[in-house]
Amino acid sequence: MVFQRNVPLSRHKTALPFVVVLFLIGAVLSGTALSVFGQDPFQQISQTDKLIFQYQKVYALTGVRVVVGNGQTLNNITIVLKNGLIDALGANVPVPNEAEVINGTGLTVYSGFVDAHTSLGLGRRTTPVAAPTAAPAQPSQRPTTAQTQQQATTPEPNTYKADPNLRPNQVAFDEIDFNDTNFQSAREAGIGVALSINQQGVFPGKSSVVSTYTSDPLFGVIKNSSFQFIQYSSSRGGYPSTLMAVVAFQRQALMDAQYYMNLEDWYIAGPRGMTRPTFDPAIHSLYPVIRGEETVVIPVSTELDIKRALDLAKQFKLKYILSGVVEGYRAIDQLKAVKVPLIVSVSYPQPRSTTGYAFYPQITPYEKTPPPGAPAQPQTQRATEELDKMIQDQLYANASVLYKAGLQFVISAGSDYRNFIKNFRSAVNAGLPADVALAKITTEPAQFLGIADVAGTVETGKIANIVVTDGDLFSDKTAIKYVFIDGKKVEFAPPSAPAAGQQQRIRGDN
Repeated sequence: MVFQRNVPLSRHKTALPFVVVLFLIGAVLSGTALSVFGQDPFQQISQTDKLIFQYQKVYALTGVRVVVGNGQTLNNITIVLKNGLIDALGANVPVPNEAEVINGTGLTVYSGFVDAHTSLGLGRRTTPVAAPTAAPAQPSQRPTTAQTQQQATTPEPNTYKADPNLRPNQVAFDEIDFNDTNFQSAREAGIGVALSINQQGVFPGKSSVVSTYTSDPLFGVIKNSSFQFIQYSSSRGGYPSTLMAVVAFQRQALMDAQYYMNLEDWYIAGPRGMTRPTFDPAIHSLYPVIRGEETVVIPVSTELDIKRALDLAKQFKLKYILSGVVEGYRAIDQLKAVKVPLIVSVSYPQPRSTTGYAFYPQITPYEKTPPPGAPAQPQTQRATEELDKMIQDQLYANASVLYKAGLQFVISAGSDYRNFIKNFRSAVNAGLPADVALAKITTEPAQFLGIADVAGTVETGKIANIVVTDGDLFSDKTAIKYVFIDGKKVEFAPPSAPAAGQQQRIRGDN
């Protein structure tokens, strides 16, 4: 049959209706799917529908002083925050009609702080998950003798069982709860970006760099899988439960990784005739650490912790960073010898918990023992207070001592978010230059975490993380007035009653 050209469409009625029928069938099926699932099937994979509601507001701060973060300060500036970014910044920037305007006269803007070591999202939860309670068995429901024997002979599932202390193949993001109440404390302290790692386990896995303010976990990650960690973390009621056991566990795991890595290399080079080696995903994840290809962060606190970590790193030739280091001033020579990067906490311990406190001489004149119920001797009390003050001053000056020694470090809140600004100021008052201190919680940790292109300074195009104060950040009289993270304004929790005699202002009224 020859198809005739210019034939009216009516003579080929089956052509178009067939296509239309196919289209209608597809539409019906799609509609059926939508009615079944209740939303777009693509949104079944991820909750990306939430992202379009992340930035419902545009903000404009006018007449502010801006400390850019690179040594530059700008005056009488307008900043526009839009779509989670610093959309515009300048002296003559027009204010969008839809913007919520904040009169910034007398206010100073700083970049949002970057905390290079936290456990945010891996602590307590706002809504604890209750363990299911089993109903007591009724007499008629009790297992029979045959059922009991069957249960006793049923073998355990033949599956891989991970050691909770050896988890280098885990990534922090997989476990982070973005509703963790600590996020709110971090936000109020001005921390917009944080590196988070699980506190549990000797090898807790890899850290993740996250935003401290997000309604969708998929939008909370700034950089995933950052560093491996090796901790001095003991287990309650299990192994390793002592410091000696933890140290042994660290070395054994790294030696196992060395052994199996070499064995696997030999097998790959010539597998025929060689029994294949076992595969342990946790041990396998330590291979890059052993090769020096992956950086390890080792949290340390005391002087002895620092020395243990240095010995471990030397033995296995690790590429590493020390974190915490609150007694770094006591191991300054060892740290100068290796010049390893540091994450220095400003969460200061009590003087009496520092190394060697009990061995400080506390000599007072001999006095007769007071009768029962009499007050303590004033000389002894005064000597103890003077000793505590001396050690407290040493702790505050830790960052200054490390800086003067030429060591590379950034500053961390040490998970003490409510006292972070106060503690941070104590480090400055103890000798750390203010401009250096600011860099060590903004630009330098952003570079350290590999996110300097999007965080660390107040510049157009970067993530809208800013801290707004009513004066110089390092003045005890200055309060934080506003915090914006990812372009969203942080709502401050109602302030708690200050301690008796407390004069310091950290947070202002919004």
